[in-house]
Amino acid sequence: MIVCCCSTLLVLNLLLLGYFLFHVFLIVTNQTTYERYCRGEYNAGEPSTRTFYNLGVRRNIEEFLSGCYLPPRGTSSQYKLSPRIFNEKHA
Repeated sequence: MIVCCCSTLLVLNLLLLGYFLFHVFLIVTNQTTYERYCRGEYNAGEPSTRTFYNLGVRRNIEEFLSGCYLPPRGTSSQYKLSPRIFNEKHA
């Protein structure tokens, strides 16, 4: 009886671990489950590419945890330049 309960719990834990890891993968790649499954229909013969909304692992996780979009790095017409680029431009 105890062996049966332990084996059932082990199987359920493995299923939940797989489910959890799949969702971590979706967060890291900034995808929804719908995008993930529909991409196979549209890109059947193409290799997997970065999705449009993929900002990189760190920013994807920040966006997920913050609950809102990250602010843009500049306005619609101006972007803050790094000091190195700014100095080269005005030298």
